[in-house]
Formats: sequence, structure tokens, C-alpha cells
Amino acid sequence: MRIKENIFKEIVESPAPPPEVGGIIGGKEDIITCYFADKGSKENCYDSYYPSTDLLNKQIDKWQDDGIDFYGIYHTHFAGDDGLSSSDRRYIVNIMQAMPSQIQYLYFPIVFKNNMLIYKAIRENNIVKIVQEDIEII
Repeated sequence: MRIKENIFKEIVESPAPPPEVGGIIGGKEDIITCYFADKGSKENCYDSYYPSTDLLNKQIDKWQDDGIDFYGIYHTHFAGDDGLSSSDRRYIVNIMQAMPSQIQYLYFPIVFKNNMLIYKAIRENNIVKIVQEDIEII
């Protein structure tokens, strides 16, 4: 995943959990150039991020009007918890299956203080494969 340095810094300097927080990432030409932080739909969730789907969908629509492509969803994890949980994986598969057919992949970064680990979900023949991806800060 390629991401602008200023966007990377802003995301990794997001509030540290608990609770977990997240948001969406967007850009152009396969480069992450913007993000939208979400406070979540439930209060005081210690170890889970519940996105405000209506709010995020409105932002995705606004981005589309502005020529910005939706590239995925990020959320924070506690330090040392760098893997995807089973609920993270189910959530990713559900999102990919709900996406229009022209969207073949999305990114799902896990954010830590001053770093992020990138997961990429790829849809091939109605099967969603989740792989770890390198990050390129530009």
C-alpha cells in the first residue's frame, strides 16, 4: 500500500486505545492521499471498533463526488496485538462481499502508536483472500 507521509503520520498519531477507533482511507491512482476519522457507533467499547456506517458511507459518497476513490478501513489495536482477530476477518469478508463488483481489493490497516500493519483483501471469483501487504510511505 502506498500512502502519503502526512496521512500516515496523522493516522498513526490517532488517539491510542482503549477504546479502539478507526476510519476510512481514500485517494487516487492507488495512493492513499486522505482519510476520515470515525468515532464509532458505540461508546466505551474497550477492545472493539464499531464503525458509524451511515456517517462513513456519506463520506465515501462525498469522496466519490470529489473524484476520490475509497481504498479501505483502518482501526487501532493495542500494542502487541498485530494480527487480525477472527471478528476482523469476518468483518473484512462481509465488506468485500458487499462491495460493487468493480472493487477487487481494499486495504485494512491495523494502526499502532507510530506504525501500522497493512492487510489487503482481494476478491477473486467471489472468494476473499486476505494477505499482509508492505507499506510504502511517499
